[in-house]
Amino acid sequence: MSDLRAMQRLCGLMRKAVQDYEMIAPGDRVMVGVSGGKDSHFQVWMLKEVMHMNPILFSVEDNFPMTQAGIHNLKNISEEFGCTIISCKPNIKVQKVLMRKFFEKYGKPTWYVDRLIYTFPLHMAAKFNTPMLCYGENVSFEYPDDHNKVLHHVSLDIKAGERLALVGPSGGGKTTLCNLIPRFYDVTSGHIYIDGQDIQQVTLKSLREDIGIVQQDVYLFSGSVADNIAYGKPDATREEIIEAARLAGAERFIMALKDGFDTYVGERGVKLSGGQKQRIAIARVFLKNPPILILDEATSALDNESEILVGQSLEKLAHGRTTLTIAHRLTTIKNYDRILVLGSEGIVEAGTHDQLLEQKGVYYRLWNQLPGEDTL
Repeated sequence: MSDLRAMQRLCGLMRKAVQDYEMIAPGDRVMVGVSGGKDSHFQVWMLKEVMHMNPILFSVEDNFPMTQAGIHNLKNISEEFGCTIISCKPNIKVQKVLMRKFFEKYGKPTWYVDRLIYTFPLHMAAKFNTPMLCYGENVSFEYPDDHNKVLHHVSLDIKAGERLALVGPSGGGKTTLCNLIPRFYDVTSGHIYIDGQDIQQVTLKSLREDIGIVQQDVYLFSGSVADNIAYGKPDATREEIIEAARLAGAERFIMALKDGFDTYVGERGVKLSGGQKQRIAIARVFLKNPPILILDEATSALDNESEILVGQSLEKLAHGRTTLTIAHRLTTIKNYDRILVLGSEGIVEAGTHDQLLEQKGVYYRLWNQLPGEDTL
């Protein structure tokens, strides 16, 4: 189904639900509960742009603390659509009593917009620039040529907007797992879902439009600096390319080159340093602006000065995105939301930096560079 037809169908279903359930009477002011996800974006867009209403947005922080990505997205929704937003954190006990009384009086909900939103094409999420939920279910993988089993029944979830790091000994399957998400390889068994959709059921074009990747080895082709940045969005304007370079911390060194953005970089970028090539790769992803970001040891081959500069650009790039990072230097991921330690048996440890140090297991040995089998 094309984007336009899917959009028209969803609009029609939402209008029908509003009419059938008599949700809104003429002259009513509408209040919409929002969380910051793409379903919130879509519902507000429908009410504002399609049904010509001016809803008040209502955000409730319940048992789970609001992430910075969630706060950022709520602010974006309010500003993008010009809607007032009310945020509160209620007493949980009172909330449960009110919900019970509400259900006793009006009955439980019978129609969910979410059910439709989560079957929507993946790349529509990019239109609203919202983080995406990614999770793997019982994922196994072996290379077809030698049947070497790399992943064994791995299950994990990456929350929308979460920064998740993968660490562990070489050969544990970190890079393989990251290669399965954009389907550079297909899983041998199990499933990978992005926002409730099995990635096997969507087109590669749609899937990869939502994923940005920065790897250790950056491929630049023969052409100008601008041409290489525009690889992330071939129809980009000159202004968009310059802005992407600025966000990536690359504008200053580019302008110092002989011909600025029109400088010829040579075959595979031979005329640029490793740090400069990495920042051009980061500028590509800024230009593409995907909701999911994969960083595969993006700074491991750089000198200390370049690592600091590129690290700052990556921090800026990861803000507000669902980010999966393979880390070689553990100092670069100590502030991540969650760290998974992969070993030959799958995920052997999980937690924050401080939690994993307290366990004094594999991560503790890696961090303190203690002898053992757990070498990166």
